Formats: sequence, structure tokens, C-alpha cells
Amino acid sequence: MIKKQKNIFAKKEESFAQSIIDGIKSGDIAFLKPWKAGQLCLPYNAINGKTYQGTNIIRCLGVEKVDPRFMTFKQAKENNFSIRKGAKAISIFFFMPVSEDKLNEWIENGSKPEEKPFPTYKYFNVFSGTDIVDIEPIQQGEITFKTDEIAEEIISNSEVPIFHDMRDRAYYSVTDDEIHLPPKTQFPTAEYYYSTALHEIAHSTGAANRLNRDLSGAFGSESYAFEELIAQISSYMISCYLSLPHDPSHSFGYIQSWLKVFNEDHKKVLEVVKAANQVINYLMTPEMKKQAMKVNI
Repeated sequence: MIKKQKNIFAKKEESFAQSIIDGIKSGDIAFLKPWKAGQLCLPYNAINGKTYQGTNIIRCLGVEKVDPRFMTFKQAKENNFSIRKGAKAISIFFFMPVSEDKLNEWIENGSKPEEKPFPTYKYFNVFSGTDIVDIEPIQQGEITFKTDEIAEEIISNSEVPIFHDMRDRAYYSVTDDEIHLPPKTQFPTAEYYYSTALHEIAHSTGAANRLNRDLSGAFGSESYAFEELIAQISSYMISCYLSLPHDPSHSFGYIQSWLKVFNEDHKKVLEVVKAANQVINYLMTPEMKKQAMKVNI
């Protein structure tokens, strides 16, 4: 049973990775598209209102889908909806920890290593609101928090100094462990300033004393492109949380490098997505996420 479950999980992960590779090749993927403030929203279940988190954000909104609402086939049927013919489901995953009862039962039965219960992943196939027939048009939720409050908190919690001393550049210096940005007044809006600052802060999490990623690659190298893609995806996910604008124009030049890095290697794609999710968890506390999800759906 466990082996069968692992095989199913592996096949679905392979399909997910391939969708990202195909999206980068075509340019038709959410984190390579510009979004205005308020256009991005965390994906959520249209029936129970629960917000999806972690890598499920990319799974749901990463390719083509613009409607943040999702539901299973069963939920659609139970609520008198139908699925558009030809629609493809997206697989999302939830971590299922070992229950205390099962763990206690294992201990009471002698704690045999070969019988130890393991955490599992449970997956659900969901359909986007764009594929649900007769569902009401999406309504923009009312944001009940001030974007700048959470963004400012993330920036103030940054473990690296931030200098506003650039004319038209924004970068994280690995050597000096510093972030350099243009003055706030040079950005068209406060939201674009936050989006840029958070992108560079995402890079800074790769330092050896933080998440310890390889930041040694020179500009144009594969490792440099690999790191840029991690920051690109993680900044996109933060934009979803905070309803910030997302401007990927500075990353267009890396696209061919990304494809070279991946070379159809699904494992590397999944490594990038995992690393991006680690960045989110490093920068955003559970309370920040909870506050950011206070959207009236």
C-alpha cells in the first residue's frame, strides 16, 4: 500500500514538474507574467473557503489559471455544479502526520521498527473556477489588512541591512550581506517598492547562516539562474499572500538559462519549488500568514 502510494505521488510530482518546464518554455506561467496590485490572490476552496498554502499555491495558480477558486469533482456534484468538458484537474497535496493514537498503539505493541507508522501525503484532484459551469463570476475580496503593515514587518525583520542608495538597480550583495535599493520615492507606488524589496530579501535567505543555498554562481551561470528562479517563485508567492504587484520583467533574460538548468530534469524543478517554499516559511511567521489570509471571500 505504501509503495503504491509513493508511486502515485511520484507520478503526480513528475507531471507537476513538467507543467512548470512547459510553462517556462511557452512563457505562459503565472510567475512570468506581470500582475497589478490586488490582482493576485491565494487559491482557496470555493466550497469551504479554506486557503491553500505552500507548494499548492504554485500547483493551483502556477500555470494558466486566473480564478483562485477550486473544488473537487465531488464538491461540484454535491453543489449542483458541473465540470466543463475537457477540463483537466490539478492535484494538490496535504501532509498527514501520524496521529497520537496510532503512535501510542505502535508503542504498546512493542515499537517494532518495521511496523512504525509514517506520515503520508494525501492528494485531491481539484478543478479551477474557470472550469466550473454556472459558478458565479469571481468577485474581488475585500482585503481586511493593510498590505504595508505585513510587508514592513517582513522588511524590518530582515537579517541584513538595507541601503537605499541606488539610482536604478536593486540587488543583494552576497559578499557584504547587504541589500541595495533605489530610494522609495523612485518607485511608482509603495506596493512596487515592497515587491522589489521582498524579492531581494528572498535572495538574502540563501546565505550560509540562513537557508544555506549556493549563492556562488557568477552572473549568467546556471547556479545564478537557479537562485534567481527560487527568488522569482518565492516573491510571486509572497505577492499572492499580500496582494502585491508582481513584475517579472527583470528576470526575462534568465529564461533560457532556467531551461538549461532544468534540461527536462524534474527533480531540479521540484528542488526549486521546495526551496521557494522554505523562503516563504523563513520570512513569514504563521501569524503573518494568518493575517494575510483575512480576505472576505
